[in-house]
Amino acid sequence: NFNDPVYDAWVLSQVLKSFRIIRILRLVKYWKGFIHMMEYIKSTIYGLKFFIFLIFLYIFILSIITTWAYAYRCRFDEAGNPVTNPADGTSPRVNFDTFGNSFLLIFATLSGGDWNDYMTSYMRTNNPVIAA
Repeated sequence: NFNDPVYDAWVLSQVLKSFRIIRILRLVKYWKGFIHMMEYIKSTIYGLKFFIFLIFLYIFILSIITTWAYAYRCRFDEAGNPVTNPADGTSPRVNFDTFGNSFLLIFATLSGGDWNDYMTSYMRTNNPVIAA
């Protein structure tokens, strides 16, 4: 409730905390080690820009290919059994049905996040050799 005095006190405390953070950030400009560290991080990111671009391009191309090859091919019924007709079942949460989902799935796979579960669900509904 916006008319609650407790809420007003909470908002005031948040505003005062932000002023405290601003005051601390003003002191950072006098801290030479921090300034050198930030310059080093900036130069490192600048040096990695082509690598990051190539990774993004790789994920982009793989997303197009996997959306074309695997869209609506991994469907399960309510009991978790694979179905052959795409209209009968539902896709798993992470799938290749759209370009955005493909992009996120490939990024998660490249970063090492739960790739074995994704592969298992596609192996259950497709040819295991093709899914691997």
